[in-house]
Amino acid sequence: LPLDFYGGEPLMERELLFYILDDLQQWSEERSLRFTPNLATNSTLVNSAFVDELSPYTIGFIRTTLDGPEEVNNQYRHYKNGKGTYEEIVTTIGLLLDTGYDVRVQINLNRQYKRLPELFDDLTERGLNKIKIRFYPIIDSFITIPEAQKHYGILNESFSLPESKIAIPYEEISRARDYAYGAAFNGGFKLPPPPLGIKSGLCRGAYCHSYLVDPSGDVYKCVGSMLIQSLRIGCIHEDGQLERYPFFYKWMDTDPTYIEKCSSCTLLPSCGGGCVVGRQVGKIPHFCEVSFFPGEEYIKLYIEQEHPEELGSG
Repeated sequence: LPLDFYGGEPLMERELLFYILDDLQQWSEERSLRFTPNLATNSTLVNSAFVDELSPYTIGFIRTTLDGPEEVNNQYRHYKNGKGTYEEIVTTIGLLLDTGYDVRVQINLNRQYKRLPELFDDLTERGLNKIKIRFYPIIDSFITIPEAQKHYGILNESFSLPESKIAIPYEEISRARDYAYGAAFNGGFKLPPPPLGIKSGLCRGAYCHSYLVDPSGDVYKCVGSMLIQSLRIGCIHEDGQLERYPFFYKWMDTDPTYIEKCSSCTLLPSCGGGCVVGRQVGKIPHFCEVSFFPGEEYIKLYIEQEHPEELGSG
């Protein structure tokens, strides 16, 4: 029984978090199921007492987020009074690693992604280069969707596109991702395996029994669609029953093999046709450029990492 806690910030409701953990652990034990919850947190509320309280549960991994080196991170991740969170985050990473947790760090790719080598240098100096990292481009959906529509020729060319001060321009996402993984590789960080194949390459939104539930019981398929009312695929009623809306079936009925460009692409089915929510919101047949599917350079780096004798640069 895999379950991810994230938000918002799940540690804002610590008592509720442990109530759910206790209840589901007991429910799973009664049915001989393995309960492996994962936790995503901004790390500002994690301390030794919380780590001790978490110890009775079999946690799969704990994920936190950085937006770049200290100066860049603190521009986006700070308290109301302006105090940055970088030091707290990296201190928490060290605490969790020392306790034996599988720590994964999501690094958001923003317009200052070329400063990432500074981050990797600092983490290495602190002895934190054993973390598992993944990169996620910051996507301003209200800007990126029209950019994509224009790219695919289904947007009026006279439409004036706004410019995000944070998100990477649509056409630069692939280059930014390749640069980030290259910087991590050169910094001595272990790259995760490229998500290739049917089971690992598809986003969670493509799986029938993968859901996201908000505090009110509304159900979505993708974190990118959360809180967008028109993209709800169902709701959980007070009796615990899930009601699926018609949009659920429309969402699931998106077979990329029926898309002309996808059906002739050598990367299908590994990519799954790209971002599902992007296709739905943007009325676009495929949305490859912002999917989680790895680029060619990423795959080359990973092969070099795994087979340095045969393919190393030496």
